[in-house]
Amino acid sequence: MPLEYTPLSQLNASQKEWKIRVLVSWVWNYYSKNKPEVVLGMEAILVDEKGERIQASVKQKLIKKFGRDLKEGEYLDVMNFEVLGNNGDYRGTTHPYKISFIWTTYMKTSEQIPNLSRFNLSPFPYILSQSNVDDVFIDILGEIVGMGEITERNETIIECTLGENHAEDVHSYVKNNKTGPVILLGSLMRTKKFNGKISVQNSRFSTKLFLNEEDIDEISEFKKGMVNTDNLAPCTVTQMVKPTSNKVVTVDDFPLILILNYVIYILIFCQQTDYI
Repeated sequence: MPLEYTPLSQLNASQKEWKIRVLVSWVWNYYSKNKPEVVLGMEAILVDEKGERIQASVKQKLIKKFGRDLKEGEYLDVMNFEVLGNNGDYRGTTHPYKISFIWTTYMKTSEQIPNLSRFNLSPFPYILSQSNVDDVFIDILGEIVGMGEITERNETIIECTLGENHAEDVHSYVKNNKTGPVILLGSLMRTKKFNGKISVQNSRFSTKLFLNEEDIDEISEFKKGMVNTDNLAPCTVTQMVKPTSNKVVTVDDFPLILILNYVIYILIFCQQTDYI
């Protein structure tokens, strides 16, 4: 008798004979700390028709076998894999288990799953209310409005620290953007808590940023929900003075700490879910 599809929520470590139909949401490699050119493995986030998410791991020796077909945006049927406890410092999902590909794992292209998003956006109030942070990746969406202490135009803001190439990319975009607000969607971000204050930052290998990409439904819907978007000024950060110093902050300082404006999205999110 052929295997039936199992919802991701029902996967557990009791067996290897599973069959799932999923969207490949995100894929990333991770590298050796001492030899950054050496790929140690591949990770992916898989989503089923109910929106449940699970992380999948491909060991270094199996990347050549599975890496070509495990692509973002692909819909796949996957069979025969290990299900392990979802442990570790940086988990891709809140699922109690994760998938590990083995040599006999089988994948094939499947039918598309309708009305399924690659993103799993976290409301800012929810992020800021968490007592435990820095263990599960999150996706965020908001308008970049400045750095440091600024006047709140809306209700909820959060600090977002970017490093490595992400800061350079955002800096360049913001500096050259002359057409209105900058909307940032960040996937697989980390949360940090310092001196009792929660912020978000990019992860070393997994994070991907999208700026004003209106072909992404979430960004397009966010912009539609903004009041008089066409009349809003471009995002600029000039002549802002930090309260703790006399230094004038210019756009060149901007990407180190971004402030993301989020209240409009909260309203949209709450209308579509039972979050509140």
